[in-house]
Amino acid sequence: MLLPPPMPSWSRSIQRAIIAIYVLIFLSSFFLLGWRIKTNKFLFIGLNAMGLIKFDCMSLGAIVGTIYSSVTITDLVWKETIMDGYHDQSWQLILSGCKFIVVLTGSWCE
Repeated sequence: MLLPPPMPSWSRSIQRAIIAIYVLIFLSSFFLLGWRIKTNKFLFIGLNAMGLIKFDCMSLGAIVGTIYSSVTITDLVWKETIMDGYHDQSWQLILSGCKFIVVLTGSWCE
């Protein structure tokens, strides 16, 4: 069985710092989402003055930020378990695909 090469000791601390940054992104986007719901400005889809469909980009950005950061945190923690010797990498591929779908869904709103 092929094992991953040993990582330098400083790479683990950098990866944990990146996880902490994504936790901050998750908390800030979750706070923004909660604030939009609390002030009754959470309208995902609405109509403008001419009757055309419009999307609320602020709410969509908060939703995408919350989902993407939580999936990325899960992905980074899963990579840490793989480096610790857990050999099943199928979930990592699924999480990478989920991250792509979330970014693709949220990127079309201007």
